[in-house]
Amino acid sequence: MAYENQCGTCDYFKDARNTNVLFDKNNPSNIKGYCEWYKAFYYPDDSCGHHRSRDYVPGGCFITTIVCEQLGYDDNCEVLSTLRSFRKDVLQKDVSYAPILYQYDVIGPEISKHIGNDSIELSQKIYDCFLVPIVNLLKEKEYEVAVKRYISMTNLLKNYYGVTSPLEVDSSYIFQNGGHGYLKKHL
Repeated sequence: MAYENQCGTCDYFKDARNTNVLFDKNNPSNIKGYCEWYKAFYYPDDSCGHHRSRDYVPGGCFITTIVCEQLGYDDNCEVLSTLRSFRKDVLQKDVSYAPILYQYDVIGPEISKHIGNDSIELSQKIYDCFLVPIVNLLKEKEYEVAVKRYISMTNLLKNYYGVTSPLEVDSSYIFQNGGHGYLKKHL
């Protein structure tokens, strides 16, 4: 019987078929696979609340996304939703934010990779010291202060991980699509 959020169909679930010689090809549910979310082994027909489809594509806010993922927050948690709305409703509508969006798109993936390999304690500090206060500022419509705080966080992480950022915005950059933590391909 198939259950909702079945482990064997989750992107976090790593099938152990190729690494376990005791795997019975005629009974694939008899061997556990490794869950990268819970850092434990589960049967493919187990289920959980952190299921992520194999075709999942994150919605952006790359640094924030990795921090929230490491801390166990859903992809639509308040912090991620608030920052995504701010990006869409404010940053992507004002050309003066193009350099910020561009820099983030260029360095976001590298910083995120470092955070993903770092401790949960660091993610908790980023969340408590930066992300929650930034969201609170956005709720109070203190946009400029929130942007400065996010820049401060990004600069701190750049220095901490030794990541360099571009000096200028590429002339082909479309800021209205920016701030996702990756450069979108232009049509």
